[in-house]
Amino acid sequence: MDMQASGERRERPDFSGRMGDFFVMQLVNLALTVVTLGIYRFWAVTRIRRYLWSHTSVQGAPLEWAGTGMELFKGFLILIVLFGIPMSALSFWLQSLLLKGQWQLAIAVYILLLVGVLYLSGVAIFRMVRYRLNRTYWQGVRGGSDDGGWTFGLGYLARSFTVLLSFTLTVPWLTAWGWNALFAKMSFGSLSFEGDARWRALFGKYLAAIFLAVVFVVAVVLIIVFGAGALGGGPPDPAKAAPLIVSATLLIYIGLPLIMLRYAAYLHRHLVGHLSLGPVCFAFDATTLDWLKYYLFNVALVVFTLGLGLLLWPYRHWQFYTSHLTVIGDLSALEIEQSGTATLRQGEGLADAFDIGAI
Repeated sequence: MDMQASGERRERPDFSGRMGDFFVMQLVNLALTVVTLGIYRFWAVTRIRRYLWSHTSVQGAPLEWAGTGMELFKGFLILIVLFGIPMSALSFWLQSLLLKGQWQLAIAVYILLLVGVLYLSGVAIFRMVRYRLNRTYWQGVRGGSDDGGWTFGLGYLARSFTVLLSFTLTVPWLTAWGWNALFAKMSFGSLSFEGDARWRALFGKYLAAIFLAVVFVVAVVLIIVFGAGALGGGPPDPAKAAPLIVSATLLIYIGLPLIMLRYAAYLHRHLVGHLSLGPVCFAFDATTLDWLKYYLFNVALVVFTLGLGLLLWPYRHWQFYTSHLTVIGDLSALEIEQSGTATLRQGEGLADAFDIGAI
């Protein structure tokens, strides 16, 4: 699939939101969330989305978020009853088995919990995307899917175990499959999405990142060993080893994310660049340096505002994505009919529980 066709209309979404206005709104959200002991957070998320969507135009037409706080709250309550209580019961059972020394049964219960979490994670990803498309309107048209995501969850579960068994080497395969399988079930209006991500294109970059990470960690360990004099036949010098270990730990915590950031930047460009909606394609051009500046600015916001900068992260996230996304093709020229999928009336409780997705 050629996502970089020339001669077509190419236009970025126009985001006109103001950071100051968003920050004031977030202060109100924070106060109400604290006063209501966390319950208002569902309505706070809705206010955030309405602000971001309403200040974003795609090819001249604004987006609209039609979801409500009550939908998100209902999704949370359903999650607690159907999944939270059973998973908690299994967790308590596991702890009691461990205390009684029934290791074999405890291992079986642990595997059951792992299977449940992985399966529900896949379902959560699917239902999150379905809900957000369903409650997003553009020129009066919305998206969605009539699929419940249960089959997607099974595929995600099976492939997740291959990731564990392959020591994460099959992560690119799971990522590409998940992207393609997810959007194969999604639509916007009368147009269908299609994902054409290719795991082989991701695998080389991923393998290079893993190799560099291993080399980096080995190099840091060798610096500690040689620097502390541990190879001289005697015990290492504590006076030398302690500062080296602290410095090495900081290097690893900083260096490893930077190494993986290069792969993450390529991954975003590849996935978005291999997504289409009918005849319209998409591109994402954020480089590793763009991502680095984005994260450093976010950290600086938190540090210099004594934590209040966290309230601006949804704004920064949305601004970053809209400023690097390109729509290739003329959506406004298409006669898009309204989606025939059912209108959802409950939110993404599963995704919220597993902390999946942003905004």
